Amino acid sequence: AQYDSIHDIAKQPLSPQKITYLNHQVVVLCFMHEDKKLKFFEIARLKSVAVCKSSPYIQKSPDDFESKHTLKARVHTWVKNYFSQVQIGHSKPMKVIEQEDKYCWVIEIEIMLGKHFKHDRPDPFYFANFLGQFADSIEVLEPECLRNEMLRRAKRNYSIYLDDDNNNIKTIAKSPFEMTGEK
Repeated sequence: AQYDSIHDIAKQPLSPQKITYLNHQVVVLCFMHEDKKLKFFEIARLKSVAVCKSSPYIQKSPDDFESKHTLKARVHTWVKNYFSQVQIGHSKPMKVIEQEDKYCWVIEIEIMLGKHFKHDRPDPFYFANFLGQFADSIEVLEPECLRNEMLRRAKRNYSIYLDDDNNNIKTIAKSPFEMTGEK
């Protein structure tokens, strides 16, 4: 398949591993034969898809493309209530650690994070996108990789809206590369 992407991805054989719904899009996780990497592809951006008879299908273990983490977060009551009504975690229900004041709670949820498509470390991209909808009603405390990505995004938003240096075009242009670790 070929892929319409900001990254340079050449046409190559793929072995689909799982289809999932991320960020309001249907995506397929594929093993890229030539790159020997796993990557999510938005189905709508896959082009020239054809059966490849020259390469056998390669099945990967889930441990090869995702890892389990504990999301620990400080949240407003409405976010806690939302998380208690929907399953965002992997298997265990949300755990309330403490109530810090009338509207502020510390919670824990077991989550799965995909592994980065170029590095063997957790990729918080999709989960950070999901948590972004809660804006200033959540503070991610753990895992560190997710907290760092939320912090990076907050700083970039600050630079767009509140810095006077007018680097907004540069900030917006390079943000997707920073999110994926390409810088």
